[in-house]
Amino acid sequence: MKRFHLPLYQFSLDFIIIGLCVILIGTRSLLAVTPVIQVTDTLQHPIPYVTVHNLSNRSWLVTDKNGKFFLSAKFSPGDSVELLRIGYLRLNFIIPKTNHDILITLPFDPVTLNSVTIAGKRSQVASQSPRFAELDITPQLGFVENQQLFQTIPGVYFKSYGGPAGLSTISLDGAPASHTNITYAGFDLTNAQNGQVDISQIPISLIRTITYSPLIEADNPEIGGSEGIIAINPGWSNSGISLSSGSYGHFAMTGNLDYQLRKVHSNIMLGKRHDDGNYPVRNPINNQQVLRRNNAFNQRFLNSTLTTCISTRTFLKFLYLVSDQKRGIAGLVWSPTFQSQRADCIQILGTKFGWTQRFGFGSAQLLFRQSDEHYLDPAKNIDSRHTNQTYQLLAKQQVQLTTDLTSLFYLDLKYDYINSTATDIHQRLSSRSVASLNYQFLRYFSLFPTVTFNYSPDNYANADYNLRLQLQGSQKLNYLYLETGKFYRFPSFNDLYWQPGGNPDLLPENTRKIAFGGRFLLLRELTLNSVVYHKQSQNLILWMPLQSYWQPKNIRQAIREGLKFILTWQSSSLPIFMTCHYDYNLSEDRTPGDYYGKALRYAPENTASFLLSWQPSRFSLSYQINYTGKRIAAYDWPADIYLKAYTEMSLSASYTFLNHYGKYVLIGAIQNLTNTRYETLLGYPEPGRSFRLTLQYEYH
Repeated sequence: MKRFHLPLYQFSLDFIIIGLCVILIGTRSLLAVTPVIQVTDTLQHPIPYVTVHNLSNRSWLVTDKNGKFFLSAKFSPGDSVELLRIGYLRLNFIIPKTNHDILITLPFDPVTLNSVTIAGKRSQVASQSPRFAELDITPQLGFVENQQLFQTIPGVYFKSYGGPAGLSTISLDGAPASHTNITYAGFDLTNAQNGQVDISQIPISLIRTITYSPLIEADNPEIGGSEGIIAINPGWSNSGISLSSGSYGHFAMTGNLDYQLRKVHSNIMLGKRHDDGNYPVRNPINNQQVLRRNNAFNQRFLNSTLTTCISTRTFLKFLYLVSDQKRGIAGLVWSPTFQSQRADCIQILGTKFGWTQRFGFGSAQLLFRQSDEHYLDPAKNIDSRHTNQTYQLLAKQQVQLTTDLTSLFYLDLKYDYINSTATDIHQRLSSRSVASLNYQFLRYFSLFPTVTFNYSPDNYANADYNLRLQLQGSQKLNYLYLETGKFYRFPSFNDLYWQPGGNPDLLPENTRKIAFGGRFLLLRELTLNSVVYHKQSQNLILWMPLQSYWQPKNIRQAIREGLKFILTWQSSSLPIFMTCHYDYNLSEDRTPGDYYGKALRYAPENTASFLLSWQPSRFSLSYQINYTGKRIAAYDWPADIYLKAYTEMSLSASYTFLNHYGKYVLIGAIQNLTNTRYETLLGYPEPGRSFRLTLQYEYH
């Protein structure tokens, strides 16, 4: 099997980044510290696809589906900006000089000019949106690891095979990682081979915000499932370069060029990362400390976007991402491998055409996704190769039927193909059709029924549903909701065909969920998000050990129930931001047999996180604590094997320098502050305390 290589990697990426810096010096761009602008209606609902026209220099932007846009170099404080969206007021305003996010409210009635407001407060609209948690990754955090970021999401269990080179996945509420829906810039990242997303393939430098919602969103019912959705959103508002160096042979370099010409906004970001990855660990078999070797990680990536406003009613977006990894496979701590290597590459090519009309808005989206993997272990005579391709067409149209009734129709056509030495050649054609209504009645109530039809020739034809009743409250009670639904999942290629272990007799999963939650403003600046849930799965697919290999099996019945909440405090008088969350999750296998009544593997009963950020003027200090309770790693006799609970801390400090050449941010960070020894997967210990220094430069 021939592996696909990009011309990009036929020459040194170092010279490309250096060349990018030279281009930056010659580029005439004004790059100040710019906020994120959020556009909502009078009910605080985000308005998607609003055209943003800079009257001062005739540049154009368009908001995303969440009503947000990041100011580029062509948008500066003092510029006169016009917002255009059919069905809303044509609004002109002056961009204020502020480091805080800006909230803009557009009324439906074009004659109500006095009701247009602009507020320079941070993320105030987030308290009104259906998102449960949202994290902004600011430059002051420096170069952090994915695990530190995603553990701020309630209910997340981050599984890694140890260190930067380890494959990493995310589970929610005790479910398998195959239940977690993750998107990047609105495009699905799921690998059809295993139904999961390897987070280590997404470069940290590309992540601007991470949002999590346990709900099926009213405007986007096509995404998400029984566990909701995690959305990774890139954002490139500044051109510049970033350098990072630290413990265990870490070095990273990223260059970013952001450019806008009239109606075209383009961005190119590329970079590389290297980690020797060798760190001391303790072998539990003989209780001796050894050096975990063959854990090197090399990553190179390129991300390019282009957005153009064809007219005030239409826009076109392009996205290209390629991320190439070469990593050592250190193996189990008590059975290390010193020659195993893995090379993997993910490519995403996407385009989106969007439009607005007097009666609604819509979009058409094309996606090509390809992943290539090559695993080599000379000691065991293993040389496996896998190529997976996905072609996807999405079409969506929202229609405003009356002032109280909105409909949405969605069609998803997908073709998946795999060519693997472990599964042979397989392909699958599937479709997903969604019809949804949003009905508002009795002033404060909304009803969101959604019906989904899943179809694949010779595989399945199944209908799912989701129903939510929501009460839109006052300022103290943002909203309450009661939601129920049924969700279907067909086995992945690996589940059915992997050799050895694939199980062609697997049945599809069905999960039923009921949840009750809400958002409350406890104090003027203190917000509480909470949800109580019960989920029952039939034929849940889990991989279980069978003698010398693993095999997926159907768990006839399993339940997961619990509660989680997140507290957020954003002070308007002090430069302080605080968020903390707690998640209680009780999972149980209800299938008669040896495992009846036991918790599901790697489903901790308790998780929690605390994040405090203090940013007076140019200095910034951030402190984070993550707690994960004990969890079953393997069923055994006479006693099951547990991973012990652990608490991990991190600390970072930064200082910002400004001169006529630009902005410089120097960040020092300590990860795993207390040098805690812990594992997220049995036999794969994580690194101890590490230090990291990051320097970021933004051209002015």
